[in-house]
Amino acid sequence: MDKTIEELTHETLLQASETVRLGRHTYKIAPPSIATMVVASALISRLPRMEISERKEDVVIEVLRHAKDSRLLGLVMATMVMGVKRQGLPVSSLIRGFRTRRCARLLLENLSPNDMLKLAYKLFGRMEVQGFFGLIAFLNEVNMTKATKATTTASGQPSEVS
Repeated sequence: MDKTIEELTHETLLQASETVRLGRHTYKIAPPSIATMVVASALISRLPRMEISERKEDVVIEVLRHAKDSRLLGLVMATMVMGVKRQGLPVSSLIRGFRTRRCARLLLENLSPNDMLKLAYKLFGRMEVQGFFGLIAFLNEVNMTKATKATTTASGQPSEVS
């Protein structure tokens, strides 16, 4: 059942926690953080590149060709579900790594491709990507508008140096 706009607004404003149930395990979805987005982005960059085609036969062949290399999908999604820093455990914690790998395995074993896609939309929708993009755009603009100083070249011509 679809949620009303009031329910969605309520969840957004109150930062209502959501969960993902995988077999006997229930995972509380981590609140969005830049660290989680950075780690997820690094994992996504390691996913195999697929050639996109209009022909259905080509898509099937391409998916089957790269499916063996796509175990990383579970790790990307588990990182998004659990977040980078969870339950007070440091980012490099062995326990945290074990929990993330277990969550990744459960995601791959229990979700259909369509369910994984729906979960991805849900998780990336919560990540406040617009805010991250806005921050990067703002910092890039600040970097472009920084002051320059005038110097003189060996030929005596003025030039600007950042």
